[in-house]
Amino acid sequence: MTEALRNPIGRKVRRLVVNVALSALLVTSIIAIVSMYNIREKNKEILITQMEASLYNTIKDKARFADSELGKYLEYANMFADYVSVLYRNPSKFVPNEVLPH
Repeated sequence: MTEALRNPIGRKVRRLVVNVALSALLVTSIIAIVSMYNIREKNKEILITQMEASLYNTIKDKARFADSELGKYLEYANMFADYVSVLYRNPSKFVPNEVLPH
């Protein structure tokens, strides 16, 4: 009879160990899945922030370049305007030159 009592106790212990192991595995899996989801969301926010910073820097660099190019055009236009204003103020100083065709 002691043999009959030992078998059910052994089964109960095995069942208890398996249940504890499965419960621990289930809890660990749930924690891992939640952590991966949180990491993914945080990484998404970080990547968006980095992309925005990169785009801002690119736009700033292109704006500086455009400003310098437009500054050159402004300088050329001012030089041309100065030259034309001198022509209009003193037309007698500038004698037209005849240009011969080729």
